Amino acid sequence: MPTAGDDANRADERDKRRQAMQAAAVELVRRDGPMVSMEQIAAECGVTKPIIYRHFGDRDGLLMEMAERFVDELVDEVSPALFRDDAAPIELLTATMDAYLGLIERDTNLYRFLSTHAGTDRRDLFASMVAEQIAVVVERRLAERGLDTAPARAWAYGLVGMVQFAGDWWISEPSAPRGDVVRQLTTLLWVGFDRLGLGDAPPAPRSAELERALDLVEAKPRAKPKTPPKPRRTRSNR
Repeated sequence: MPTAGDDANRADERDKRRQAMQAAAVELVRRDGPMVSMEQIAAECGVTKPIIYRHFGDRDGLLMEMAERFVDELVDEVSPALFRDDAAPIELLTATMDAYLGLIERDTNLYRFLSTHAGTDRRDLFASMVAEQIAVVVERRLAERGLDTAPARAWAYGLVGMVQFAGDWWISEPSAPRGDVVRQLTTLLWVGFDRLGLGDAPPAPRSAELERALDLVEAKPRAKPKTPPKPRRTRSNR
């Protein structure tokens, strides 16, 4: 007669198998590109499509878990920049944008696959997860300076939206090094249209603080990942 321990072991085995299939799907996309099909994913996992659906519910279930893995990696990449108490705000801004663009640069196939198949609603959800992280930092920085914290979330969502769409354009038409794109976006956000000479104010020279932050950007592309990342949290164990 099956026991509670047997049920727990079976659930653990199912979770491990699902994690393995998810990791195999991610590595297939990284290797063969963003246009891989569900048939190819099933073959890579050594199963049939119905088996994939049995573990993930449907095609969107698999895509969602792959996307959650990518977002976890993105948050891990951005968080060290966000939560540095000793960093100046301009350095946080620059490092955060560089971390975001750096991840999509070295994991381009997976980013394109998720952008193509995940759907607008899910892409908005992923961007919101990052924006909420940034909003916490912006609100804290405003409070430390005795400023109104009300704009924190609007600014965070605006920043993420700008970088996300700029990243989509850049990764599709990579005509400039990542460092140049980070410099351009940082300068726009930090100086503003008015002081760039597009408004009534005379153009402002870049400050030494801005120059130091921009110098921190490493323009050289990083190597693409060679091994699967560590297992990520899934909806079943969150």
